[in-house]
Amino acid sequence: MKRNREAVAIAPAKINLSLEILGRREDGYHLLHSVMQAVGRYNVVTAAAAETEGIALSSGSAELACGPENTAFRAAQKFFEAVGEAPAVRIEIEKQIPWQAGLGSASADAAGTLVALNALYSSPLGRDELLALGAAVGADVPFCLAGGTMLAEGIGEVLTPLPTPQGLFYVIAKPEGVGVSTPEAYRLYDAAPRGKRSRKAAAKLARFLRRTGGSDPAGIAPLLRNDLEAPAAPPESLELKRLLLANGALAAQMTGSGSAVFGVFTSREEANLAQEALCAPGTLSFFAANARGGAEIFKVTE
Repeated sequence: MKRNREAVAIAPAKINLSLEILGRREDGYHLLHSVMQAVGRYNVVTAAAAETEGIALSSGSAELACGPENTAFRAAQKFFEAVGEAPAVRIEIEKQIPWQAGLGSASADAAGTLVALNALYSSPLGRDELLALGAAVGADVPFCLAGGTMLAEGIGEVLTPLPTPQGLFYVIAKPEGVGVSTPEAYRLYDAAPRGKRSRKAAAKLARFLRRTGGSDPAGIAPLLRNDLEAPAAPPESLELKRLLLANGALAAQMTGSGSAVFGVFTSREEANLAQEALCAPGTLSFFAANARGGAEIFKVTE
C-alpha cells in the first residue's frame, strides 16, 4: 500500500446544545438524545511514517497517557486492523481543546488520528468505514468525524444531520484544574433523585432547527438543556455560568459531562466582550463559532 510521508489533520471541539438521558443499557452505557454542535476550536493530529514498527504516540501534555488507554492510540489500532497493515507510525497530538471539559477533546484526537492515518496510507477506507471505526473507539468519535450540527441517538453514535444555526456565537469557559470524568458524571446522574419530567427537549430543538433552517438563533436559547448539569456540575462551573449570563449571554449551560460551560450570543461583538470579562486567573475562556465540518486533512506531504 502506498504510504505518504506525513499527514496533518484538524478535529473540532463539540458542545451539547441539548443532552437528555433516556435510560441505561444492560452493558452500562446510557441512551442519549442530544443535539451536538461542532465549534471552531481544534486539536491537531500529525501522523508520520516511521522506520520501526509500532504506534509511537506523543502529546504536549504530560498528564495524558500515550498507550492503549488513549483514544487516539486505540483509533490507530483499529485503523491498522481494518487495513491489514503492520503499524509503523508516529502520531503527535497538539491539544487546543481542553480535556475533561465535555468538549470532546479525546474524541477529537481519535477522529483526527483516523483521518490522518487514512490520508497517510492514501485513503484505503471510505467515510462509512471510518465512522464505524470511530464508533468502536468511543460514542462521540463519529460526531467528531462528521461535525456540523447533528441529532445524536443511541449512545451517541446514531447521527442525523440538522441545519446549522446561523449567526450564533459562543463563549466557552472552563475552570482551570477542575475536570469531570464522564463515568463519574453519569454515576452522579444515576444516584440523583429525579422527578417526572418530559423527555422531548432534544426532539423539540431538532424540530425547531428543521422548521427555521437555523435562521432564528435567538430562539435556540430557551431550548438548551443538559441532564448532567444539575447532578455533576462543579461549583466553579456554575459560577462561570452565572458570569456568562451576567455578561449578556442569552442562555448558558454545561456541555457534556463538564466541566466547561458555554454561553450563547447572537452578536460576535457581545460574545467577544463577555469573553474578555471572563479572562481571569484560574479560568480558561475562548470565543467560538459554529464549525460546519468535522475532522479533516490540513495538509499531506508525499
